[in-house]
Amino acid sequence: MSDAADALEARGGPFAIWNRLSSPEGPCHRYLGYALYICLWDWRSPLAQKYLTWAFETSSRALGDERFVVTSENRSRGWMNAPTFPGNRGEVRAVKVFASAILAEAAIDEAELKKSALEIAESALLSKGQEWNDEVVQALYLYAVRLLMICGDWGAARKMLSVKRKFGVLPKHFELLSILLRLGLGEGSDGELKSGFDYFEEYFGEIKNPSNGKTFNDDAAWPEHCYRAELALIWQRIRSGADVFQTWPIVFEMITKTGA
Repeated sequence: MSDAADALEARGGPFAIWNRLSSPEGPCHRYLGYALYICLWDWRSPLAQKYLTWAFETSSRALGDERFVVTSENRSRGWMNAPTFPGNRGEVRAVKVFASAILAEAAIDEAELKKSALEIAESALLSKGQEWNDEVVQALYLYAVRLLMICGDWGAARKMLSVKRKFGVLPKHFELLSILLRLGLGEGSDGELKSGFDYFEEYFGEIKNPSNGKTFNDDAAWPEHCYRAELALIWQRIRSGADVFQTWPIVFEMITKTGA
């Protein structure tokens, strides 16, 4: 990743081809994903800080770009095109929320993250019929659910998961989030809750290994390093039983240590 950063800087940095950018969410996710991977081992390292800064600056610049209020058949000239919009804007905003929080060693801006979740879900629901039966579309919708869970908004997450759509393309991912929802709400008997805890701990143990590509592929869990961090944030909220954010080192340690 150091070589990739050097190569990007040699080409003029993250904004060298800004005017030709057609999907701003792409580089935003990429920089954040690289940063989160490095953060697992040394979250204060210059390389981690560099990628976090790129994620923050790229997302900030994109959100202020006039192309988010322009529709165009040429996607590099306008980003306000359905069904991608407003989900693309929501994805960009979510990256800004995460990057800024880690850089500031602060809690997540939940209001902004909820706004992102609603925009991402809105875009996904624009796809109907066979278009809905697409891995990317369903993955984006479930990503929106995870963002609400990170905020601890279990009511909104329940409403989103109760949508009258089938998740036949990503049934395991849907099942996992349904279990996390019950755990977050504390719904079920002691035995059912314990079973839910055990299920998640086994699943989380699998995805701690970045080489376990099958689980990531089966659940369309991309970018994988972002996905691991998202589940760690959800799990931290469930396990702590409080609305108080702990610290980012604790989040990263949950991924690197043995056991969930």
